[in-house]
Amino acid sequence: MLYTRLVCVDVGMKFNQLRCFFSCGIEVKVVRWDNDFLMEGNYDSLFINNGPGDPATLKATLDRLRTAIEAAKTPIFGICLGHQPLARAAGAETTKMKFGNRGHNIPCNT
Repeated sequence: MLYTRLVCVDVGMKFNQLRCFFSCGIEVKVVRWDNDFLMEGNYDSLFINNGPGDPATLKATLDRLRTAIEAAKTPIFGICLGHQPLARAAGAETTKMKFGNRGHNIPCNT
């Protein structure tokens, strides 16, 4: 199935993400983090983008994501910080790191 209509919940989006979607012919509607994206009508997928900050402070977004996960109407995906609200909405806990992420591409020496 080709996903052509995407609702993007903006929690600190980088413009290059939009360029990548547009280059693939995807129609994107960007909504604010506190917008009721569940009322956006007919869309094929929900995208939670990256951004700064602590996902625990996004209460309105987490409540709506929890509803979207339970409804299982469309695929939901995220990038960077976008994974954390998805995890929190599914019941996981996250912790704000003092110095940010140390992923597989930036190893941490202890």
